[in-house]
Amino acid sequence: MPSKVTAGESMSKPVITIRPGASVTEAAKLMNQRKVRRLAVVEDGKLSGLLTMKDILEVTPAIIDLASERTRVGLERPRPARSGLSGYCDECEMWSDGLAQKDGIFLCQDCAKDLGSSEDGSSEEES
Repeated sequence: MPSKVTAGESMSKPVITIRPGASVTEAAKLMNQRKVRRLAVVEDGKLSGLLTMKDILEVTPAIIDLASERTRVGLERPRPARSGLSGYCDECEMWSDGLAQKDGIFLCQDCAKDLGSSEDGSSEEES
């Protein structure tokens, strides 16, 4: 009976926390990894608030605007001779301006080297 069930018995456990200074990108990654839609924002062991997926989605247009502005700025200056894809590496989840696609995943140069792959799929020889 719902009237006999307590909040503590019904809540999700464990509570996933994040620090107030974390970026929205970090928060979104953590939510995705832990399959949650809310994070408790904790500072000095005290709850500061809750960050929800809705909160992140509300700032997404601003993030898209910043990315678009970065792209426009990039088009106004000469491109480096070696161009690659920009985005998050599927292995280490860090931003890279030189992603290479390998077997359907995108890897930064370091992860591609660590996995012994190159853009054409052949193994690199170490010198």
